[in-house]
Amino acid sequence: MEIPETITGLAPDDSGYNEARLDFNTRFPPAPSRYIDFCRSHHDVSRAIRLSRGHGYPLRGRSGSYEDHSVVDGGVVIDVSPSAPANF
Repeated sequence: MEIPETITGLAPDDSGYNEARLDFNTRFPPAPSRYIDFCRSHHDVSRAIRLSRGHGYPLRGRSGSYEDHSVVDGGVVIDVSPSAPANF
């Protein structure tokens, strides 16, 4: 699958995709996502959501690569781990 130009991420054919899609729970094989979008800002997240909804792809969010349930079969993983930490 070709990733849209606006996406900073990995598709199944890209080098590093298999490592990036690993889930914390290793008892089950990781589901193949359409792509993993590494979002750096809330604008990136909004864009990823609009793009996914526009194509009817399911979404899954994660804030790091080692979280339970952070993969989605045939959908888009929105990974916000590259973003700056939030200050409260």
